[in-house]
Amino acid sequence: MKLQKNSFSDIRVLVIGDVMIDQYMWGEVYRNSPEAEIPVLEDVRIEQKLGGAANVAVNLKDLGAEVFLISIVGDDKGAEQMSTLLTQSDIRHQLVTDDSRPTTVKTRIFKDSEQLIRVDQESTSEMSIEQDEIFLRKYHEVISEFNPDILILQDYNKGVLTEYNIPLIIKSAKEHRIFVSVDPKKKNFALYRNVDLIKPNLKELYHQIRPQEHEISFQPDWIAGKAKELLRKMSVGIFLVTLSEHGAMICTEKVSTHKEADSIEIVDVCGAGDGVIAVATLMAHKGATNEQILHSTNKTGRIVCQKTGVAGITIDELLD
Repeated sequence: MKLQKNSFSDIRVLVIGDVMIDQYMWGEVYRNSPEAEIPVLEDVRIEQKLGGAANVAVNLKDLGAEVFLISIVGDDKGAEQMSTLLTQSDIRHQLVTDDSRPTTVKTRIFKDSEQLIRVDQESTSEMSIEQDEIFLRKYHEVISEFNPDILILQDYNKGVLTEYNIPLIIKSAKEHRIFVSVDPKKKNFALYRNVDLIKPNLKELYHQIRPQEHEISFQPDWIAGKAKELLRKMSVGIFLVTLSEHGAMICTEKVSTHKEADSIEIVDVCGAGDGVIAVATLMAHKGATNEQILHSTNKTGRIVCQKTGVAGITIDELLD
């Protein structure tokens, strides 16, 4: 595959998963509070970015694909902000309201470049069966209207992707001959059967094999063997394991390929996984080789990790 500016412009991608707003508050500290020995933040400025599955959608859009996003939000100000940010990013979306949960907002508070604290507003409980049925109806409507080539399931374990809906979503997508890609977390990992591509990190892979083990070591042959075991057990086409500073590894039924990452000074890892799942999925759908996918995903990780805050990658950066 020869990567070009318009390589992905003919691809329609449906993203389903947990969305969040990543909010940043910067300020100056001139004094401590008289109420307690804590700093008082003044001259505050606030920035909001799309996070989670919404950041995956942003990456796909910036890579040239046509994108539609489905998720769950609360009945609150965060939901309004989410819809506004998606509209500003020109991302088509269907946000199902669940008034029993808040919209996920993660607020990071900084004094200059030093992070003081992070405040999370979220619910990790699964939605009710009634809400799940509403969600699935919206999914089927979008499938019929949008007619995607690819479905990406971006799971942050915040309750959007459930034990009930995951098998139904995948079954429907395969019936429509849609390429299914998954960025899993620990909780629902075993439910992602019969997908075309799954992208765990090393910690998530370890949890499936050795759930009680806390010390994780880099052993390429062991990783390849266990990834192939899971691949066969779950009937997965491509197993892409991201390995942080050790790069990434792709395993298929026949081969495993590992590519080391370049040594870089990491600024911020936020958003790296979102960029990698976007790039890897688009390239795999286009028929890229394992070596090409690994080269581009390592490059994506390198670029995103040298940016501040939740970030992504554009087609120009990937081509540069």
